[in-house]
Amino acid sequence: MVSRVEKAKLSVIDLKVEGAEIVRFTVNVWEGFGCMVKATADGYSRFVDAIAALGLDAEMHKYALLEESKLEPVYGYEVFIHVPVNWNGR
Repeated sequence: MVSRVEKAKLSVIDLKVEGAEIVRFTVNVWEGFGCMVKATADGYSRFVDAIAALGLDAEMHKYALLEESKLEPVYGYEVFIHVPVNWNGR
């Protein structure tokens, strides 16, 4: 049987968000999972909106500039995705 956290992770993997890319997953615990996201500021905002549309909550722990650009700098975001106990997927 696949846990709700694993189901949520699979749903997040399937997301296609312009300007944001999951680089790797970091931690997997009963209340959710962590991931590193490479994104522009707008891309990160769209990523958070896409996570919310799944019924999940994204909490940014920290970020750092990865690629400097006058048009669209790219950042690395460390994010924890909270999966509600009653989450059944979307």
